Amino acid sequence: MQTSGRTEDKQIFPGAGPLTIIERELRESDAHEALSELRTSIRTFNWNLSIKKKDIHGIESNTRAGKFLQTLSNNIQVAGDRYRRIRSALISLGMAESNSTFQVLNRKEQYGKGGRQPQLGDSHKQSQEWEKEMDRVQWFRERALLERAIEEVEILDAEFERAIIWFGKTSEIWTKLALETGSMDLGIAFSSGPNDYNPSVGGWQAYAHKQAAMYLELRVGCEQAKADLEGMIKQDSEKENKKATERAEKEVKSGKNPLENDYSEYYTGLFAGL
Repeated sequence: MQTSGRTEDKQIFPGAGPLTIIERELRESDAHEALSELRTSIRTFNWNLSIKKKDIHGIESNTRAGKFLQTLSNNIQVAGDRYRRIRSALISLGMAESNSTFQVLNRKEQYGKGGRQPQLGDSHKQSQEWEKEMDRVQWFRERALLERAIEEVEILDAEFERAIIWFGKTSEIWTKLALETGSMDLGIAFSSGPNDYNPSVGGWQAYAHKQAAMYLELRVGCEQAKADLEGMIKQDSEKENKKATERAEKEVKSGKNPLENDYSEYYTGLFAGL
């Protein structure tokens, strides 16, 4: 019978305080994130490897692609090392070493079939339990991010609608005030007597027109921003993808990745046949 994480805490550390439990929960979240990063790195490597085999030709292009793949393989090892450090911390905080969720993960076990088409011999390899678990975690995580993004867009759209209505109504009010002020005969209204003249009435009318124009401009701006919302979202997405591509290309060109030599031995077999 398996026990929960908190039961394990009580068994190993009878006097474990709330801060210890909170730290462990935070570490567990970090471990899930590290496994998600590892899974993404593996899929990215596999996808780019299949592209290289299929579409990349020529010595120069293959050399450049090989360096890029080496960087991606290093990313796999970095993510795996991060998970192992977090798992060690969790064990120190009372997690059982036989925990079924956060299992032992060796460097040479960091492979997967995600991101590429099935190939001859794949059916003889059993999928790692951590990979199956991360498929589920990644799916729920991506779904939560998608739902959050959709909710944010819906909120923004509703805020635009409310702002458009409010700015339009306020502009109408100021326009009405300007017309009412302009109907006053030479500014005699607001004066103390029929023979008194109040020259400030013209200034009030100009101010009312100015306010009406300002709120009208704000309404038009919100309408335009609302109409451009979908395009802005697409533009931001393309910008983030471009930044990620530029960072990867910069790492390849610089050749200063300190982990490249440390981890090259683990993927030598993959590069040998390229």
